[in-house]
Amino acid sequence: LETRSYVATTLNEIFGPTSVALTNAAIANDVINFGGACDSYSNNCGTNESQGAMIPAMTTPRAALVYRICDKILADDAAVEYARTLAGGASSATLPTTLNISGAYGLFYVGRVPPMTATTALQNIVNQSTALSYPSIEAWRGMFLALCHAQDLQIP
Repeated sequence: LETRSYVATTLNEIFGPTSVALTNAAIANDVINFGGACDSYSNNCGTNESQGAMIPAMTTPRAALVYRICDKILADDAAVEYARTLAGGASSATLPTTLNISGAYGLFYVGRVPPMTATTALQNIVNQSTALSYPSIEAWRGMFLALCHAQDLQIP
């Protein structure tokens, strides 16, 4: 698993400036759950945190924090719009295409081609959003939420 810096930076790069305060509070400053270099003389780390693991194991609190921060980030339309632009979407008024789905996957898994199972699952989210007559931005939001909730994004 990657450290707090990697996870926070990845989410900030995908969702833009509106996510920074949230990721700092929940991930970047949480040495105990997300690990990373820390000593009591820098990074605002306490004495007990300086003894934390460089890269801790996946724990229930860590998983829950990632889920929660993804939910909070994606509740903001500006974060959805930022990520949509990076995924190649022309407008949130249009549904994600197969190319956009691949682009969205690539934001979370840099340099990897999405497996057919992932593409199909993400397309199913888009289809379900359409079937429920949700606004198009909700298809984008659902797709990004599914990708963000996937815990393996924390493995480079």
